[in-house]
Amino acid sequence: MWVTKTLPALLLAHHVQSKVGHVGFDWKTPEAAFLKIDEEIQEVREAMATGTPEELAELGDLIFSIVNPDC
Repeated sequence: MWVTKTLPALLLAHHVQSKVGHVGFDWKTPEAAFLKIDEEIQEVREAMATGTPEELAELGDLIFSIVNPDC
């Protein structure tokens, strides 16, 4: 199934997440999702503190964690 790129950004992220959840962003409980979100926030903070290009990747991980449809 294709995902149209004309969707609003968060809805697009939600659709993409539902397709790629098997690569590390699927959780069985809301608590597990919150733990992952906390982990991703910490990684964003660390990337921002070092000023590395990983900042953008970590922000993407955080957004995908937040819009996960499976929690």
